[in-house]
Amino acid sequence: MASSNATVPVPPTPASLHIHLDNSLGAAFIGLIVAAILFGVTNIQALMYYQNYGRDPRYMKWAIGFLWLLDALHLALISHVLYFYLVTNFTNLLIITDPTWSLCLHVAVTTVSDFIVRSYYTRRVWMLSKKNWFLTLGCATFTFVTFVSGMGFCIKIFSYTSTLQFTQISWVLYTSLGSGVAADLWVAISLCYFLMKNRTGFKSTDTKISILMVYIINTGLLTSMCAVCCFVSFAVMPHNYIFIGFYFSLSKLYFNSLLATLNARDKLRDSLDKQSHHMGASAYQMPRFVSVGTPSASKQAATSFGTVSASQTSPTHGQFGFMEKEDHALAVNVRTEMDYHTDDTGIDTKSGRLTSVLPL
Repeated sequence: MASSNATVPVPPTPASLHIHLDNSLGAAFIGLIVAAILFGVTNIQALMYYQNYGRDPRYMKWAIGFLWLLDALHLALISHVLYFYLVTNFTNLLIITDPTWSLCLHVAVTTVSDFIVRSYYTRRVWMLSKKNWFLTLGCATFTFVTFVSGMGFCIKIFSYTSTLQFTQISWVLYTSLGSGVAADLWVAISLCYFLMKNRTGFKSTDTKISILMVYIINTGLLTSMCAVCCFVSFAVMPHNYIFIGFYFSLSKLYFNSLLATLNARDKLRDSLDKQSHHMGASAYQMPRFVSVGTPSASKQAATSFGTVSASQTSPTHGQFGFMEKEDHALAVNVRTEMDYHTDDTGIDTKSGRLTSVLPL
């Protein structure tokens, strides 16, 4: 007969495993809220794009539509992640260390979405740099490394039974996030470099180029900061979900930055057109030569330059007060040319719109 003093093993509790909901499910829940807000911004920007840019190429409109579907799928997946942990397994807190299928799959969706957005920026570097292979290849290399490492991380974690095993392939996640930040910096530096080369010395163009440079830096800065926060949080705290909270918002920040860039084109172009029409062409009147001599000599000199500016009329005696003799008066002829310098760098001569600064 078994002894009545036998002890019954106590199952592990979240406290014994040092599980804290604030930095695990709490961090993931905050990430879900931020992602949902960004998805609302995405819907507004996507609607604005299709309303205002129906003239864009068909492939571009299809790409935006596909990215929107990926963004919606991404939100559905991370919502399922939180539903699985907070509702389905409400009384089983130990389940939070088990990576559900939706948590693994959302990594693939994020990777594909970010790859498409970065490919667009790579194409923009290619166009703006006038097919500079070095800058374009550098951007394409970082983009490809980010895609391959992200997909590799996704495939590998499908075979894991605990999120604590993610640290076994932490170098893959570091490579993906690090190369993503490098790609963003490469694109920003390349675009700013060629925008600097487009400076003409005219205030209107230089002002718009400066605005574009600040805009490019700002749109890439937010996504880079999010990727860096995800990188650092996983490196410092790999056993909680803080890095997942940042990762939930990453793809939506990239897509919103692309939509913001596309939707800003007409505003920037119209602003430049308005300023150009207001200021007009900058004209400078410069004297080219001064001829001194008789009217006949002046006529001959002017004719050699394609301009007749001399008068052949001879003054009368009374006009100059010479009564004794009649002579030709000394004529001073000034030929003037108008040099028109138009502040039109990057402007299509047919449509008058800014093209080279914001290529599609």
